Amino acid sequence: PVINVTGDSEWLTPGTGYYCNYGNQEENGAAYGRLYNVFALRDERDIAPEGWHVPGDPDWQALVDFLGGDSVAGGKLKQADTTSWSSPNTGATNESGFNALPAGYRGCSSGFRGMSYETYYWSSTFVGLEIAGFRILRWDSTTVGSQSYGTLDGYSIRCVRD
Repeated sequence: PVINVTGDSEWLTPGTGYYCNYGNQEENGAAYGRLYNVFALRDERDIAPEGWHVPGDPDWQALVDFLGGDSVAGGKLKQADTTSWSSPNTGATNESGFNALPAGYRGCSSGFRGMSYETYYWSSTFVGLEIAGFRILRWDSTTVGSQSYGTLDGYSIRCVRD
């Protein structure tokens, strides 16, 4: 099992896989999913259930390309409402059925941010020991952003069936 961490100093301990709920509130974990640090991806026990895997950059790009490319796929992935997502939730149709919710993230140095405005999904593609890719969806865009860097932030994970 991955360890639930609520304290900032423990969260910043490198090398150990942790998860948390946004704002350390269990109801946020139930509604939006948990947030994981990059070390949860690196753990040799594999965070994904049997028969599933954390998508790598090629998996993410295949999905984005299938949905029409980086500039429009975000809208097709986001839940189409302004109850969870802040208004205007630009271009949200959820026509993919992915049902992305604005889970926000846990910052490595300044607590929780972004709920109702953005969500970040880890990629299992690593560039270095602590550098992994991730995808970003925002309330004000139809774009699927893509970045990678070393981070102790906490992001969501969406697994893919093998």
